[in-house]
Amino acid sequence: MLVIYPDSHLHTPMYFFLRDLSFVDPGYSSAVAPKTVAALHSGNKLISHNGCAAQSFFFVGFATVECYLLASMACDRHAMLCRPLHYTTTMTAGVCALLTMGSYVRGFLNACIHTADTLRLSFCGSNEMNHFFCEVPPLLALLCSNTCMSKLVVFFVVGFNVFFTLLVILTS
Repeated sequence: MLVIYPDSHLHTPMYFFLRDLSFVDPGYSSAVAPKTVAALHSGNKLISHNGCAAQSFFFVGFATVECYLLASMACDRHAMLCRPLHYTTTMTAGVCALLTMGSYVRGFLNACIHTADTLRLSFCGSNEMNHFFCEVPPLLALLCSNTCMSKLVVFFVVGFNVFFTLLVILTS
């Protein structure tokens, strides 16, 4: 009987985060790819309101999770380089799991905020966009109501996520 033992070096926190990153990367590209392929094949680039909300939820969720995972990886590298003797006690499997779960919670909480903001909008006439990817600017162009609040929500939520993760990466 042949027994293959996994390499013990692959159980380090860096590989823990890379495993999750390899799951997240195809996640947000596959949120857009099916509609893109269907639009290229059929020529129909229309996307419904519910399709837009679903696409936006998964794209924003996975993209935000990736930002926070990259920030977690930067913290891991900082801990390894700055305090190498304490690294094994500070970056335990539990800490890695908390950082990963925090990334997913923040990412999909952000996606819930964006999706809820999308679903509460009222449109003039048709609720279909002539796009295969549901972006915020074309979506805001279809609104009957004032878009100031929606723009502020997008600006502050996206701004916070980008600023916080970039700050963590740059400081580490």
